[in-house]
Amino acid sequence: MFKLLGAMVVMLVCTFTAAQQPAGMASVDTTAPDQFHAVLLPPLAGADATDLAERFAIHQARTGSLVLLADQSDDIFLQSPGNIPPHEIVYGHYAVLQKILQQRELLFWQIPLWTVCVNLMSALVLFLVSLKQSDLPLFRLLLAIALTGNFYFLPQLAPDSFPFMLVPPGIMIWVYLLYRLMQDTKRLQSDAPDRASQFLGYAVKLLLALFLVDCVFIALDLNLPNHPGMTPQLVPLGQLFGITAALYFLVSRHAETGLELENLNVSLDQRVKLASAELQERYAQLKQDALDTASMKERKNIYQSIHEDLGDKLLQLIYSATVPETADLARSALAELRDSRNLLPDQHRPLEDLLADARNEIQIRCDQAGLMLTWQQLYPEQTVLLSARQCSALSRTLREAISNLLKHAHAKSASVSIDILSDSVLVYRVQDDGSGMVSITRPGRGLLNMQNRIRELGGSLTISAAKSGGTVLEFRFPLSTSEVRGTEVKGTEVRGTKTTQLSSAVSTMVTKEPS
Repeated sequence: MFKLLGAMVVMLVCTFTAAQQPAGMASVDTTAPDQFHAVLLPPLAGADATDLAERFAIHQARTGSLVLLADQSDDIFLQSPGNIPPHEIVYGHYAVLQKILQQRELLFWQIPLWTVCVNLMSALVLFLVSLKQSDLPLFRLLLAIALTGNFYFLPQLAPDSFPFMLVPPGIMIWVYLLYRLMQDTKRLQSDAPDRASQFLGYAVKLLLALFLVDCVFIALDLNLPNHPGMTPQLVPLGQLFGITAALYFLVSRHAETGLELENLNVSLDQRVKLASAELQERYAQLKQDALDTASMKERKNIYQSIHEDLGDKLLQLIYSATVPETADLARSALAELRDSRNLLPDQHRPLEDLLADARNEIQIRCDQAGLMLTWQQLYPEQTVLLSARQCSALSRTLREAISNLLKHAHAKSASVSIDILSDSVLVYRVQDDGSGMVSITRPGRGLLNMQNRIRELGGSLTISAAKSGGTVLEFRFPLSTSEVRGTEVKGTEVRGTKTTQLSSAVSTMVTKEPS
């Protein structure tokens, strides 16, 4: 705001200073006989111009006529020459009046003419730009302002050929367009503040303020000193300043756009390089994955062939063995081989299927040893998937526990019970009615293997004596919540299953009476 007021004060001071008489010539001595005198009249036309041209030396200009007087007696005649108003006549020395006429030409003819020319050139440039870029509303607004701003000067520059009725509407349209441009510059400054938009906003505000000052001068009929009948006009100077601000704004925006495009091209090149490198890396990874897949498939085929050969040889060894221990060892090796074949690292298996195979194997071994087997599944009905490690640990610990029972317990019956606790922990017990276990000072390889397998799953193995005699091996390890399907898990509590558990008598089967 202070910048706007300062610019207005400077322009006012310059205008009134230029309109003053030159220094040392403020007073005119019309009584000195040795000096030429003259009068400065408004522009003359018709009979007045012809009459004066015949009697005196006259210099005709756009904004006035300078008449050289022969002597002082002509002053009385020129006080009312024809239709010339008396108050528009200025007396003085010829040199002084000539300088005043030059000032009048500059202020009231040349500056408005320059402003009109600059407006038309700016309008032509904006029009040519808008032909190529039709989606630039700011360019169209500046074009309209450049064209309508000429309504302010055309009546003065061409009073006879320009209809005066078009002046007030044209000026009102120009003021309205300036107001819209001021609103647009405010929005531009709020979105992306810069000096160019601020400069353009100050120029528009200055133009509107100068327009109001000119309206006040016209309403009060103010005249400049030594320029009777000539009302000062500040809008032409303001329009030159505004055109400079608009050009600065457009050039600045063009430069910023070019810089942004250059930065965008650099950034785009970097992105293309990064994307190309990423694509090459992905292609190399896919190629390596394809090779790994082919290698894995070939290994799987070889793995399957080796398992089939070993399985056939172990079966031959079982049927041809003459010693029971050899047959048991071959049978155990065959079971281990089947487990390693059926359980891949990324494979999951239902608990029901695994227990069915384990029960079938344990049943056969108990039948051969003459033991009565009791099998109990106490957990609620739900679908449980076990990972390969869990399946391996469950089947191998059960197999190892039954092997120890058959070798060392001297039992007549055995029982296996499986349960899933409410905190998603799988518990299974192997119990016999044999001679029991004495204090263990150094556990054997079988117990150590079972303990290690359970600990790898985060579980535990507990060995205790049964109340009715014999030994109880209790295994437990946690089930992750993702391995319990068909249930809703909240914390460590499993919901959504049947709440009535099977009694210990359910699924109890006596397979064979002791011999």
